[in-house]
Amino acid sequence: MYIDAKDSVNNWCVAKIIDHDLQHNRIQIHFDGWSQRYDEMVRPGSSRIATFRKYTQGYTGQSKVALRDFDLNYSYQVTLLNRIQRVIESDFLCFKDANECTQFIRGELYIYFDSLMTLVSEPAKTDIQKIFEFATEVFKLCLKWVDLLDVEQVEMMKLCQRHPTLFAVDLRAAIASCGFELFDMVHKCMGLCERANRFFRSHAGSL
Repeated sequence: MYIDAKDSVNNWCVAKIIDHDLQHNRIQIHFDGWSQRYDEMVRPGSSRIATFRKYTQGYTGQSKVALRDFDLNYSYQVTLLNRIQRVIESDFLCFKDANECTQFIRGELYIYFDSLMTLVSEPAKTDIQKIFEFATEVFKLCLKWVDLLDVEQVEMMKLCQRHPTLFAVDLRAAIASCGFELFDMVHKCMGLCERANRFFRSHAGSL
C-alpha cells in the first residue's frame, strides 16, 4: 500500500509500506525512487505519514534516476492492461472505493509506467514494442478521463481544492483528482519528462 511520508529533511514523498512489525507496532516504509538505505520504521499513527496523495503529486524520488528494483514483467503488465481496460469500459467506476482508485491510478499504475519510460538498461526490440503497446493503453485511459470532464466533474475538482481530503473518501472526487498523474504519464510518453527523455529519443522512431 502506498502512503505519503516525510523524509529525513521533512519533504513529503511517495512511500510504500513494505513490512509490519506487529510486536512493536511499527511499519517499514520505502521511499519510491530512493535507495533502500533511506527505508524507515514508523508508528502507524505518526505525524510523519499521511493518506496517499494528500501532500504529494507525481514522482518524488531522485531527480535524475529513480532507484527501483524493477524488471520487465509481462504477465504483470498484462494484468495491468486488463485492469486499464476495465477502468475505461466502466468510466472509472469499477473501483470499490476512493482509496482503490487512488492506489491504482496514482500509485501502482503511475509508478510502473514511470519505471517503463525511464528504463536505464537498454530493452530488447520485442520489449520496446510491448512498452509502446502499454503506453498506447495508458494514453487511451487519459483520453477517457478527459472525455468524462463535464460540468459536474469540473465542480468536483473545485470542491477537492476547497476540501483537500475529499478524494480519500469519495470515489468521484478520487477520479477527479487523477488528472495530474494521468497527464504526467502522457508527458513521459512524449519525452517531456527529463528522466524519460533518454528513452524517448532512443526509441521514438519505433512508434
